[in-house]
Amino acid sequence: MGISGNHTTTVNRMKVLAQSYVWWPGLDTDIATDVQHGHHCQENRNSPAKAPLHPWEWPTQPWNRLHMEHAGPFQGKLFLVLVDSHSKWLEVHIVPSTSAEATIKVFKSIFSTHGIPEQIVTDNGTGFKSGEFQDFMSQMGIQHICTSIPPLF
Repeated sequence: MGISGNHTTTVNRMKVLAQSYVWWPGLDTDIATDVQHGHHCQENRNSPAKAPLHPWEWPTQPWNRLHMEHAGPFQGKLFLVLVDSHSKWLEVHIVPSTSAEATIKVFKSIFSTHGIPEQIVTDNGTGFKSGEFQDFMSQMGIQHICTSIPPLF
């Protein structure tokens, strides 16, 4: 396969530049081979445009939208971390596992003291994506929002 288009110009420029600093037998061939395989183009090409960030709307009141995720293990324990997006109130609960059952049990306790939020934002953890968890969110009238990255508190 031959070199064509802008690559011919690239090879010629690289040869001139390289020959002004170094030389070894087969220098021209090595440069042509390197350009033909495209390693430099692959490494230095423009990265795809980054998607614009869409910040969350500021909640109108506390306990409107909660962000939560599982964390750990830390010292042999797993945690459910919850942050109220309006007040930044933080709660951390030790959980036996990241299962839907364990998470729902903690939620029931939290909701009994603080009330039921309108929205809950989680990552795509298996406990949050399970049918049992989705059913619980629906029964409670909570909009469940999943993000592909851990929720930003």
